[in-house]
Amino acid sequence: MSTSEHYLISDFKRLVGTGALAQSYIFFGESRAARTHVGKKLLELLEPGVATPIDALIIEKNAEGTIGIDAVRGAIAWLWQSPSPSQ
Repeated sequence: MSTSEHYLISDFKRLVGTGALAQSYIFFGESRAARTHVGKKLLELLEPGVATPIDALIIEKNAEGTIGIDAVRGAIAWLWQSPSPSQ
């Protein structure tokens, strides 16, 4: 885990602990593995012990290194959902 990942995860732990999280987050940057790792760690903080989070969407490239049109259509449909009730 890189230093920046460590700081992000620490910040999210603090935000979860104080109830100061925002509505949503978008992770971007050069390292896809780092983005995915931080996003999944945030999900673990929000929904501990849940194998399949109910209020998250992770889009990853397929074997050809692209995101297919079906994934894009699924993301568009997912974004129009109402958020799950928060605490």
